[in-house]
Amino acid sequence: MPQNYRFDSEDKPILFEIDGGVRRLIYSGRLRPAEIVSVAKVLHVLVNLPSVNEHVFVTVELTAKREGDGRFKSFRFSVSNELHLECETRDGIMTMEWHAYPGRCTERDEYWESEWLPHFYSSDQPLALNLDDCEITVEDEDNPLLFEPDQDDCEATEEPPPESELNTSSEQQA
Repeated sequence: MPQNYRFDSEDKPILFEIDGGVRRLIYSGRLRPAEIVSVAKVLHVLVNLPSVNEHVFVTVELTAKREGDGRFKSFRFSVSNELHLECETRDGIMTMEWHAYPGRCTERDEYWESEWLPHFYSSDQPLALNLDDCEITVEDEDNPLLFEPDQDDCEATEEPPPESELNTSSEQQA
């Protein structure tokens, strides 16, 4: 049985923001039902920390679609038997990374500053990442629903019947 993750007081704000971001994303109305399933797996892992996950392999990425007031260009969180968070600033100069491995202390790169973590609770925070202005990508090889088009997508791509068929059916009804 694998060891638990080892978190310290500096990891708590990181985990708090990740948890808040995942919850906000689930309730945002921006995800397809299949994506909600995968993002809920991430939430399951977070709720069960510090226990190590052995069966969930999901990556969630939020990327700013356009320049805005927020500082972040992208926020990527991956769950496997390790946890990995990567935040890239808009200027592209700084990318911060945080890793949690079973049985070891977490690791941060030399650029890591917890106060730089995007805030998910208040859109008027200077570091906020506005979900409405983000492209959202969910990767989960174990969720076949992600690879199937939604019913709405199928209906939108269906070609309408030719006009001659419409006229014929309306004449038959009269």
